[in-house]
Amino acid sequence: MPKLVEDKAQLIENASNFNELTISSDSFVYRVFNRFKHWYYFEESDNFAPSKFIGYKNTTVENYRRGDGRDGRETEKKLQEWFKPLEQDSPRFKELSSKLHKYVNNLNRQVKKGYCIHIEKSVPMETSAVVGRLKEFGNARGGSDWSELDSETERLVLSNAFAFLVAVAFDRGMPWQKAWRIPVEIDSAGCLDPAQLASMSETDLIELLDGLNVRPRWGAKEGAKTLSDAARLVCERFDGDAGAIWTGASPAEAEKTLQEIHGIGAGIAAMTMRILRDDFGCFKGQERQIDVKPDVHLRRVFRRAGLVDSDSPNESLQAARRLNPEYPGELDWPAWWIGQQWCHAAGPNCAPCPLTQVCASRI
Repeated sequence: MPKLVEDKAQLIENASNFNELTISSDSFVYRVFNRFKHWYYFEESDNFAPSKFIGYKNTTVENYRRGDGRDGRETEKKLQEWFKPLEQDSPRFKELSSKLHKYVNNLNRQVKKGYCIHIEKSVPMETSAVVGRLKEFGNARGGSDWSELDSETERLVLSNAFAFLVAVAFDRGMPWQKAWRIPVEIDSAGCLDPAQLASMSETDLIELLDGLNVRPRWGAKEGAKTLSDAARLVCERFDGDAGAIWTGASPAEAEKTLQEIHGIGAGIAAMTMRILRDDFGCFKGQERQIDVKPDVHLRRVFRRAGLVDSDSPNESLQAARRLNPEYPGELDWPAWWIGQQWCHAAGPNCAPCPLTQVCASRI
């Protein structure tokens, strides 16, 4: 039996799947298209999808079938959490009705008589206040976190693009200050050269990492794969220049490239884009492409402050895009810092927290 969606991120994903439908489709969805009565409009993506399709988890054009237990009454009730119906005599209904008919006509289908259009509920004032306070706190931090690094690490990572790449690649499961020390340790061993590292065997790389004063969190063997991938990528694709990965590229392109390195996922890649934008001046005017890194600290702050309803990384990711579309990643550092400094998993220290006056305090 299909299960109802639990958060808005799942709705957005389903709506995106529905809009892959084409006029040439031979799917069941296309055949029953004219029966859909309740249409839901997604402002950010400017598209429509029916309740029975988006109301159940992981729905695609391929797996939507007759007789699988889907009930439109269930989905309409569930979707009331996030959407509200439009009055049919309202200007907004007339505007979206015209847009819906155009969309349906392009698929050579028809809109069912008596159809309804639902729109997303407005962002509550308290949610806007949380977002505004996060941005204020982030903008007031007076620069970056570089002062938390020792001078040797700061100097190297700021001046050497490959050192920066290695630092962010190892920034997983350990204090970031220690992770960013690793390229300094490699440099002290005389090996912080991508060409040299790319030519080393796995055994040699493991031996190198095992001999450092600061080692990768997941061990030398895993670290050797990360280091080898980073060095080979830089040498084989970017002529030895790590900075060329992001210079002249869009954030989306650079993120995709970084994720070719072992151990770098979407979260680390997004964090890297945000640092490159905030601290190195990259990607100006392309901030819409820079996401938050939905780690445990950010998700905890987002949930407790009332920005999301669950601990789902995807829900936090989508919330940042929806609530601060001009630059989703702008919410990353302040939420992460608040989570580390005050909004602890156990025993949160609410009094000095910058969100105290606006937080929903879902603890």
